[in-house]
Amino acid sequence: MFHIASRCLVVLAGTHHKRTTSAPRDEAGMKHIELTSEWLDNWRPARIQEVADRGTRGLSVRCGPTGKKVFYTWVNELADPAAITRKDGAAPRRYRRRRLPLGEFPMLSLAGARKMLHDRRETRAQATYNATVGRLLDLFIERGQASEYTADLLKKHVAPIRSLVAVTLPPPTLPDLVAKVQKGYVDEKGRAVGGPAVADKVRGGLRSLFGWAQRQGHFPADRPLPTLGLVREDFKGIGWQARERSPSEGELHRLFAALGIGAAEHLEIDLAVSPRIPLASRLAVLLLMHVPVRSGVGLLAQPADAADLDRGVLRWATHKGKRDDTIETPLSATAKEIVQRLRKLPGGATWLIPSPEDPTQPIDTKALARLFARLQAPGRDGKPPRVAPDKGKEPFVPHTLRALWSSLAGDLGIHDGVAVRVIGHKPEGASAAQRFYDHSLRLDLQREAVERVSAELERIRRREVAKTAAALPLRRHAVGAG
Repeated sequence: MFHIASRCLVVLAGTHHKRTTSAPRDEAGMKHIELTSEWLDNWRPARIQEVADRGTRGLSVRCGPTGKKVFYTWVNELADPAAITRKDGAAPRRYRRRRLPLGEFPMLSLAGARKMLHDRRETRAQATYNATVGRLLDLFIERGQASEYTADLLKKHVAPIRSLVAVTLPPPTLPDLVAKVQKGYVDEKGRAVGGPAVADKVRGGLRSLFGWAQRQGHFPADRPLPTLGLVREDFKGIGWQARERSPSEGELHRLFAALGIGAAEHLEIDLAVSPRIPLASRLAVLLLMHVPVRSGVGLLAQPADAADLDRGVLRWATHKGKRDDTIETPLSATAKEIVQRLRKLPGGATWLIPSPEDPTQPIDTKALARLFARLQAPGRDGKPPRVAPDKGKEPFVPHTLRALWSSLAGDLGIHDGVAVRVIGHKPEGASAAQRFYDHSLRLDLQREAVERVSAELERIRRREVAKTAAALPLRRHAVGAG
């Protein structure tokens, strides 16, 4: 009786953790055996099993009750090619592991399978010596190793060296490329591109590209990487630098005039003024003034349903640094009116700001930057810019509209803890977190703040005289109460 019970326990213990499906399993999770031809001849499992060859990395064999034994190795393939072009940034795994059959035993001997895998690796290793920069870049992007923005920058600025063999790149090639981008140049379409911020993105992208390629075996491990000269400290002035200024009322008046935005009580836009500027771009500038979020990820690339007009909020995701958050920014009455006008445009039911050229896509994230650059540049016939910066001031960019919002919020006495949440930043220090801990209270305070700043922006648009400091109510404690 004891023997029967013991045998039952052994059977149960031996089958409790056995796999009941034939789903693919990575080699790391298999049993490793020193395979021999004699062992393979005698191996006949009761159910499908997979074992890895301890003597040859990457070689596995699979067998079932029928006795059919198949050698195979593992390869990576794209799991969902469409996921690479998804706009929401929440794509699933970009690629998956797949079995690649090599042959059936004994028609393919164990020695033959090992030689086949060895030859395959030799061929791949040889290919790494001949891989071009363009081939490595394509693999880097296909495997989802770069954001859409960084991928676009690399494809554009690395184009002149795509055909060069990566292993034979002279040491100055990549540093010279980054220096060229930092200085700025005119592309084939006649547009001025590059700059310090773009150059830093390209520099970091190139380092990531070649480091990834070597780790994945696409670049020879015995060769030095050509990115040794891409140390950030070697490029003076590289990287994004905040422009510590916001546009003045006079500059805003000139901007409104150039965009055909009138000074009437209700918002009116004259499309006969600067007729080449699409209505979507004009409305986008207005919306960015009243909704001070990051223009690229928070506004221009958002689907239409990101703006919830019933609740009066705009939902957008931030992935800045190590922060991954979905932020709700309240919409003022003026902002909701602008959104309603945008939804009447072609493509407005799909995208918050549809592209004027292709309504099935969102507006280009650099469209407003190019618009501001054109408006503040002198005309080809020597005429002054349509939106001339104040004397001694540099041209302003769309990002400075967030600084404008923050500046107006400070002038109106709005608490800093509320203002930084509206523009999508995280308050510093525990006191700020404790002061605005309750979500509903925070949202109410933010809503009050955006309404007050929107009213001030509307005053500037209507060219009304500003209230004196003595006439402004003391709102700092009221808005920042807590």
